[in-house]
Amino acid sequence: MQKPMRADVGELIYVPSEVVLFKGESKQISDWTKTKAPVNLLVTNVNNSTYEVFYNNEYWLVERSSTYKL
Repeated sequence: MQKPMRADVGELIYVPSEVVLFKGESKQISDWTKTKAPVNLLVTNVNNSTYEVFYNNEYWLVERSSTYKL
């Protein structure tokens, strides 16, 4: 695995365990969770510093710097 320059919508990314996923904007977080195990997630939207991903039947944001391209 390698750090992605940028993943595109529809691609899978690898998210290690203990990475924080959050909802809302980075300055106004409304909810958060932490991955308990490593997981491959589908990118549903690309933002400047985050990816929107589908995790446990919900949409979450994850910092791009915490992810790896498969």
